[in-house]
This record gives sequence, C-alpha cells and structure tokens, in this order.
Amino acid sequence: MKINAGEIRVGMLLEYKNDLWQVLKTQHVKPGKGGAFAQVEMKSVGKNTKLNERFRSSETVEKASLEETDFNYLYNDESNYIFMNPKMESDFFSTQSTDKKSLDYAQSVFRILDKGSSVRMEALQPTTVDSESTGGSHLIFQTSGTTGQPKYRYHTLGTLREASLRLESFFNLQSSFETISCLPIHHVGGWMQVMRAWFTQGKVLFLNFRDFKHKKLSSFFCNRFVSLVPTQLHELVQSSTACENLKLCKGIFLGGASCSEKLLEIARLKKLPIYMCYGMTETAGMVSILSKEDFLDGTKGVGREMPNVSIRLDEIGRICIKCKSLPVKNDGSMEISKGWLTTADLGSFINCKNLKIIRRIDDVINTGGEKVFPALIEKQILVFPSVRQCKVSNEPDERWGQKIVAYISPESVKISLLKEFLKNKLKPFEIPKKFYKSGDLSSHPKFQHSKELDK
Repeated sequence: MKINAGEIRVGMLLEYKNDLWQVLKTQHVKPGKGGAFAQVEMKSVGKNTKLNERFRSSETVEKASLEETDFNYLYNDESNYIFMNPKMESDFFSTQSTDKKSLDYAQSVFRILDKGSSVRMEALQPTTVDSESTGGSHLIFQTSGTTGQPKYRYHTLGTLREASLRLESFFNLQSSFETISCLPIHHVGGWMQVMRAWFTQGKVLFLNFRDFKHKKLSSFFCNRFVSLVPTQLHELVQSSTACENLKLCKGIFLGGASCSEKLLEIARLKKLPIYMCYGMTETAGMVSILSKEDFLDGTKGVGREMPNVSIRLDEIGRICIKCKSLPVKNDGSMEISKGWLTTADLGSFINCKNLKIIRRIDDVINTGGEKVFPALIEKQILVFPSVRQCKVSNEPDERWGQKIVAYISPESVKISLLKEFLKNKLKPFEIPKKFYKSGDLSSHPKFQHSKELDK
C-alpha cells in the first residue's frame, strides 16, 4: 500500500530497496526554504543493518502489509526459541469427518500449550478407541523423504491406539502413563506422549529438557517417564543435578537418532534408567525396545520387537516391519508389500534377538533427531558468490550423533561470511558444523580434505 512520506510512523514496516525495513525513528521537518521532508531511521528485518533516509513529503513509499499471528511457545534450544502456530491444527487434522472427538483432544492440547512451556495436561477420562478402526479423522505427520521433499503419513486414532497398546503391553500397565514431554509436539515422539496420556487417563508435564538441571524441580520427575533424543542426553549427563533427577524417573526412552557408545557408557556408569528404542513416524513410534535392566547390564542395540510387532531383514539388510500401526494411506513414498514396511535403515541382530541399527541407506543425515538432506544444503552454499564447488557429508559426533560438514572449493572462501549468509537460508541445525577446503571435488568422491577452514 502506497503512503505519503509524511504518514511514516515509528513501528511501521516499509518495503524499500528490495528489502523489508522497520521504522525506528522519524523526524518530520519543514524548513524555512524548500519543501518539507521526513528523516527516517530504519532497520532491516532480515539483516543486521540500519539505514537513514530522507524522503520528500510529496514522495510515496510502500507500506508493507502485516498480518499478526499469535504463536504458542514450545521450547528453546541453544540459539532459538521455538514456537508453534495454532493454525497448525488444520495441518495435523483433517476436518472432513463428522467425528469431532479426535479434534477435541487436539484442540485441548494446543490450548494448554498456550499457557507456556511448563504446564501439565491431565486426561479427565480415558479416550476409548477401537484399535482396529481405520476411519474417522486423520492425524497427518510430515516426515522426510529420500528426495528432500516432505512426505505425509496419515494416522487415525486406531493406529495411534495400537502404538500405545504396544507400550502398555510391554510394561503390563495397570494404571496410567505419567510422562514428561521435552520433545517437539510436531514430532511423532512428542505427540505419542500426549496420546498415551489420553488413552490411559494419564498426565503430561511439558518441560524444557534443561529443567532437569534444577534441584528445586526434583519432585516433578519422580515416577514419571521421559523421552529424550541423544543430543539432549549428551548435555544432561554433564550435570550432576540433571543425572540425579533423571534417576528419579520411572524410565527414560532414548531414540530418534544414533547414539555414540561413549555416551551410552557414561549413562550406564551413572545408572540412568534408559530404555533404548527404535521407531519412526510410519509406525507411530516405538517398534523395538531394550529394557533398562538389559541396558545397565551392558546389552547392545535397541532391543527386541515389541508386542504385536514383527521385524525382519531383507536380502540387503534393510529393516522390515509389520504391525497394526502403519499409516492408513500410502502416497507412494512407502515401500509396503503384504503388510511389511521396508525402511531405509540397515540393521542386524545381536545374538539373533536384539536389533542393532547400522546406518541409513539413503542420503538423509540424522543430526540431533532432525533429518537433513545434503543436496538442499549444497544448493544454498553454491549460491554464495565465491563458492565454485560444494559437497556436504557428515561425521560422527558425541553430541549430535551425526554432525554436518561441508567440503568447499576454493580455499579462499571467507567462512565467517558464508556462515552469516547461511543463517538466512537454512535452519540452525542444517548449517554445517565444520567447513573443509578441497581441490576438485568431482575427482574426490570421498571428499579428502587438507585442512579445516574457520575464518
């Protein structure tokens, strides 16, 4: 919308010189001679730059259209605060069904999260669902595909109930699930904690995982389950208070990404009640589990198949899963034959019983529980003017499981400027942790490097 320069006010957003600017200061001047003008100080919304500009009163400027939306706070990581758009309800749930029960519990969760991160949700009565049912409203999860394009997995209350029953059967549960949620609710691991509470008349306490470091919160953790990814556990084991609080928990479900043997050994030495798990969005969570007793005894892997789950390996070692909680729709991106889902994970069996995850066979990098696609990162790095060639790979990492690294050519690339450039192009966890120089990358398929670039 065009406005006269004389109408510019502090706080406005202006489109100017192919950028979006927020007005910080204005001074409207009418000199004795000459025409009136507005002296405007602005700050770029996307860049850390300021601009002082003088506009004649007769000039027009483009006022940006601004739509304000309230977001719900979820959690914060090292450098970012994470919020959820309440409108995501419409992304999670299809409203074509007349069955409103599945929408009611979802809306309740979102309303509770609106109060803040450290809140408790209690199911006043169990949600009764026929686990065999495939009708009703769909819960739609977004997950990664091998091409980098998002894939959608359609679950119903029935498939989610089946996934919850597996864990209830494993523990021979006679009461309700009391859990602490430290995972993003848009991930299947975070959402299933909510569902287990709803199915068993349980409670969910939403906390930041760093709250485990506080002594005054110890009473919160007693006899509750908590789910963590290895990146979170890596930070917590460095705090003696956090370890004492973790030992108060009924159990720690650990999964979502690869975990180093060093981290697992530290956890054993500290006698943390860890249940190693393996699952995915397609199965609505866990399909194998290793008991805390076996973990503390030094047993390797992610345990045996859970009740009502069958796991086998195909001819090339890919993990195949058969269970009742598979998505009710197949968009063509899932390899399902005769009820068996073929995953992109290579595995083996330890002593013919405990499943071990070896690696993925596609190009996906799992860093801290987040799926990252090297091709998408390479595309953004190559936009940077001085980069001629780029290859993105990964390295083992104690904290992240896998950390992203980039091999670039030529050596003269200014890494500090490249990192700043990528902040506006990639998510924080997608930005490479290390940059290496290399020669002609096309002749070095293994990306042999001579030294790390840090400037």
